[in-house]
Amino acid sequence: MENDITTRTDLERLVSLFYEAIKSNDEISFFFTETIMVNWDLHETKMVDFWENALFFEGNYSGNPIDAHHHLHTMEPMSSSHYELWIKLFNQVVFQNFQGENANKIVQHAKAIAQILQDQDICYLMVAS
Repeated sequence: MENDITTRTDLERLVSLFYEAIKSNDEISFFFTETIMVNWDLHETKMVDFWENALFFEGNYSGNPIDAHHHLHTMEPMSSSHYELWIKLFNQVVFQNFQGENANKIVQHAKAIAQILQDQDICYLMVAS
């Protein structure tokens, strides 16, 4: 049985494994490698801060994921299949490596975020049309 997510080290492991899955998936890796050419070290650290704040209320995260995502979407629109794949990969990485209350919480939080971002994209497309 895997342990739950209880520390920043657990989140660092989760984020690293998740982005390895992203990088190896041609359907969505291009958003990071071609569209925005992400600095992986900075991005992963920021995402660890984000999830640490979401789970443990540490307050280390600064940023606005909706604005950042909106900027990305204007460069390369994302479809519902991109969101579905993102959630599928995230869930797989979480549940292959962790079990418990925080593992369940982070999956639910990720699903809610994906829905919010997808809804924002739909609104953007309607306004832009």
